[in-house]
Amino acid sequence: MKCVPSASDLAQRIKPGEWTAIYSKDIKGLPRQEDGNACGIFMLMYALYIVLGADFDFTTGDMDTIRKWWCLLLLSGHSVVRFAQKRKYEDQIARITF
Repeated sequence: MKCVPSASDLAQRIKPGEWTAIYSKDIKGLPRQEDGNACGIFMLMYALYIVLGADFDFTTGDMDTIRKWWCLLLLSGHSVVRFAQKRKYEDQIARITF
């Protein structure tokens, strides 16, 4: 029987060395999932926003739109980071413009 590697084991395989664990209680403004079917999308968005250093600006109410965004993004072959940075930039421009 094979054992499933722990997250820390996987992390060491990806990049050996010291890793810092981040817990939800330590992240300011972290949106909370309010339903039972959006956990995967929330995890994708948490990872994306943490990597980009962006403020969390999504809620459970945005999940249908975010699901479509991820599908379009993945099916079109665009870079997730480039696409997200473009969205962040456009959001900043929209805030200034309106």
